[in-house]
Amino acid sequence: MEAAAAKERYWKLHEAGKTDQARADLARLAIIRKEREEKAKQRQVLPLIVDEMTDDFRRRQKLKLRLRN
Repeated sequence: MEAAAAKERYWKLHEAGKTDQARADLARLAIIRKEREEKAKQRQVLPLIVDEMTDDFRRRQKLKLRLRN
């Protein structure tokens, strides 16, 4: 009976974030969220970089053609 009550008490504390394990879990989740946010930003920026590089390449190609003529 006491073991069940202790287990229930522990899980209530765990759910409230007051145990060492809960704090470690929350810290790990915060790191994961931050990594996911950074990756999402990279996914948004990468197409813009590719477009910019493509435009720059095309401008250079046109310049080369003009210089040859």
